[in-house]
Amino acid sequence: MSTIHCPGGHSFSDGEIPSRVSFRLIPDTDVEGLVSEVVEAVREAGDVESNVTFKILSAGVAAYECPHCGRLLVFRDGLSNRADSYRLE
Repeated sequence: MSTIHCPGGHSFSDGEIPSRVSFRLIPDTDVEGLVSEVVEAVREAGDVESNVTFKILSAGVAAYECPHCGRLLVFRDGLSNRADSYRLE
């Protein structure tokens, strides 16, 4: 669990699971590979739900919507790096 800092001066936690403010952005070019990984995870023995969930949550980049101002924060290089911020017009 970490605290996300919005450029609008707000802070919020990403600790709620499932979260209404956390998203995964998956480029179209990565979807086919993700589907293959999910199919393989289903075929593997073990906890299918955990395997598939891990594959999906590991894909793409993390994004958060600030619950205070609605900005979209996109972490292209991981959560420990600076996010790109997008504001509604």
